Amino acid sequence: MNHPVELSSDVGPRPAQAPSEQFKLLFKLLFSVQESAVVLGVSPRTIQNLISTGKLLAKRIGRRVVIHKSALEEFAHRDHPNVEAE
Repeated sequence: MNHPVELSSDVGPRPAQAPSEQFKLLFKLLFSVQESAVVLGVSPRTIQNLISTGKLLAKRIGRRVVIHKSALEEFAHRDHPNVEAE
C-alpha cells in the first residue's frame, strides 16, 4: 500500500516567526527579549537598549529577562498616542 508522504514543517529555512507562533504571542503575559522585538518590530538589541536606558520596563526571573505585556503596550502608545478623528 502506498501512503502519502507528509512533509515536515522543519524542512528548509524557517521565517523568524511562523504565523501560528505570532498568534500565540497575542495571549501571553510575559515576553522574552526576542518575542518583544517581534511584537514591536525592532531588533532584540534595540529591546536590550530600551531596557538598559529605562524606557522599557523588564524583570529578571532567574536568568531570564521578561517584559510584561502591559509594558510593551505602554511603550508602543507612549510616543504614538491615538489621534482622534474630527
